[in-house]
Amino acid sequence: MRLILMRHAKSSWSDTDLPDHRRPLANRGRNAARAIGDWLTDHDHGPQVTICSPATRAMQTFELVAERMPNRPQLTLKDAIYQGDPTMAVSALIDRRPDCGMIIGHNPSIGLLASALLDQPPDHPAFAQFPTAATLVCEECARADSGFRCLHFIVPRDLAPPRRG
Repeated sequence: MRLILMRHAKSSWSDTDLPDHRRPLANRGRNAARAIGDWLTDHDHGPQVTICSPATRAMQTFELVAERMPNRPQLTLKDAIYQGDPTMAVSALIDRRPDCGMIIGHNPSIGLLASALLDQPPDHPAFAQFPTAATLVCEECARADSGFRCLHFIVPRDLAPPRRG
């Protein structure tokens, strides 16, 4: 199984009265989510299933990534991801056994999960920080006790601007 872990894209802080879970994406975040969606599509990493935090910025990230894909992934929202426990989402994906599944969450938990799952971290200077819209593509190792191996780790700064449309 291939697994994609993504931190939500950059959120807006323009309305300080909004509760944290209702903060939307900033313009920069919307552009980053589209660029990640384009990259995932161009590299044939389209998930069939996405488990996502119900926070506005995470759901908007999903929508912008999904609109760039030829096949929209099935979406499941899980409060536990917003509350800092994305590990149950990995179990849920493994139980479903899609060819490719995706989790969209928050830091620090999504970055900690990425570190815990991988048999070896990627050689990327941003991996330890797992910045907004950072995306890890990994796959299960053949040996069950080996965890996952990194195929790609990207951040929006690594990518060209999103395609129009």
